[in-house]
Amino acid sequence: MTTCIDILVGSAEDIAKAAAEHTDSEAYIEPLTQVVQQLGGCLEDELPLDVMPLREAGADDALIGRLLRAAETEAIELFRASSNGKVFAGNVLHLRACIRKSLPPAVLNLETVSLYHNLVDNMAQTAHPDSQRLYDFLAGILHNIRDLVFVHDAAGNILYINDAGLAVVKYTREDLMQGLSIYDVVVSKYIDLVEERMTAPGGGNLSPFTIEVYSKDGERIPMEIDTRILTNHAGSTDVIVGISRDLRLERRFQTEIRRTNCYVETLLGISPHGVIIADADGSIRDANAIAAGLCGAPSVNALIGLGLCDLGERADASSRDLLERVVDARRDFRACVTFRTRFGKKLHCDVIAAPLELDDGSLDGVVMLLVDIAEQKSMQRELLQQEKMSALGEIVMRAAHELNNPLAGILGYAELLHQAVEKRSHKDKLERIIDEANRCRRIGENLLAFAKRGDRERLPCDINVLIQQAYGLFEYALNVDRIAVTLDLAPDLPQVHCDSQDVQRVFLNVINNAHQALLEVEPDRRRLTITSRTDRSSVQIVFADTGPGMDEETCAKVFQPFFTTRDVGEGIGLGLSVAYAMITNHGGAIEVESEPGRGATFTISLPIRA
Repeated sequence: MTTCIDILVGSAEDIAKAAAEHTDSEAYIEPLTQVVQQLGGCLEDELPLDVMPLREAGADDALIGRLLRAAETEAIELFRASSNGKVFAGNVLHLRACIRKSLPPAVLNLETVSLYHNLVDNMAQTAHPDSQRLYDFLAGILHNIRDLVFVHDAAGNILYINDAGLAVVKYTREDLMQGLSIYDVVVSKYIDLVEERMTAPGGGNLSPFTIEVYSKDGERIPMEIDTRILTNHAGSTDVIVGISRDLRLERRFQTEIRRTNCYVETLLGISPHGVIIADADGSIRDANAIAAGLCGAPSVNALIGLGLCDLGERADASSRDLLERVVDARRDFRACVTFRTRFGKKLHCDVIAAPLELDDGSLDGVVMLLVDIAEQKSMQRELLQQEKMSALGEIVMRAAHELNNPLAGILGYAELLHQAVEKRSHKDKLERIIDEANRCRRIGENLLAFAKRGDRERLPCDINVLIQQAYGLFEYALNVDRIAVTLDLAPDLPQVHCDSQDVQRVFLNVINNAHQALLEVEPDRRRLTITSRTDRSSVQIVFADTGPGMDEETCAKVFQPFFTTRDVGEGIGLGLSVAYAMITNHGGAIEVESEPGRGATFTISLPIRA
């Protein structure tokens, strides 16, 4: 209570100004301020206020009533800002009691008031028997309707409120009999709207409209108002009859719906996985940005309206089967799907699909969660490859060292015999032995290069220079085989700490691999593009050819030692394995993307700092 008294005393002038503004009575700000200042001393004991300063300023009873009620609503809002719950409600009730005792008596037509108060309760008992059924009908409506039914005159004096309405605004029938005005219940910001409907020609019949009203203890209640003007025999307004519908429950529903929509939108937005929501027939009605990105769509809107089975370049049986299983069995399903979408991107995802069922059990749609497993699969392949390389490297290194010893003896004795014999046929045979032994030695060197862990110093290198040097070694052979090469090298590429010999050997192996692949297509289709770029933490080198491409199974094996797609005798399958070992030894990565008929793209990533 002390806080509210301090508010009233300290804010008396502000309350008076706002009340005068609402009633278009700015000339009465000073006397109204004096009256409001009395509230501090009258509030706790609910004493009446002295309104003489307003009378001396020329205000009549009607204006005094409006000014006091406007000040009351301003004070209620100040109380609301400083307290809540029972404290707030108690302060408002004290305030209303003070104001009620200070109001001039309302000028009412007592016969009219009695008519509306007795209409339901008594008149049906004294009515003519022919009209009694109509009164019973009206009584049934007014007693059972849950909305607020009211009647007020042209001055705003409330003549009748049904029992359900009184319960909503927390007034009693005694309060109503003592005199209650629309200015007691309508929130001040809506007074102008209500008055306009009351005074404008036909305004009372322009319905419905929405306002807020105060309950007796200060709660603000949203209401939808529907009014009708009843005229007397002279054609002037007799009373205004209205029905008010409490919108609190509807507003709560709307708030819950907005909150739920906000939750859903937030979850869709922050989900690390793609989410697609489709109708029961498979038409996509919502999706998140991750789903659009996984499908290669330019935006979410590009997905909406599409059928799930139309996401692929061609009708995808696996997607259709998954949809049918979810719809028919009403169960959650999980499947792995791999296909190229209509937007040109390869989709490789785990799909978790679940039915969306309404309370009545009917199927409203299907929700699908797309979990991108491309990176996971790539990581699994890389880990498996590293394990294979590590184990194989130890074996290869030991085998290579063991082979070098007898090979050195074979080469030494063969060269001695070659020098000792003079017969040409013997020399030819010894030269053949020496060539094959040297070939074995080169294989051993390759094996050692594959198995070794970098032991040379790594220095800053210009990757573009290494690319140009590697290409220079192959330039003549590529030109002879009519292979068009495009170098798209990013300028000002940051230097990479690496073993330049190892990295250049990797480039040679990849270019050689592309060269051999391009020989399998028509000359006019033979193109190799070498690109360099950076993302600040690493440098990427991309070798893209237009060769015959590889299927998924072949792509998974290209970095395995001794795996080759060439004919027997044309290669031993160590080139890409050596490249893989060298790049991973530098902390980088080498990946391949390819499909049959679409060429192959090898991407090498090297960290800028070792």
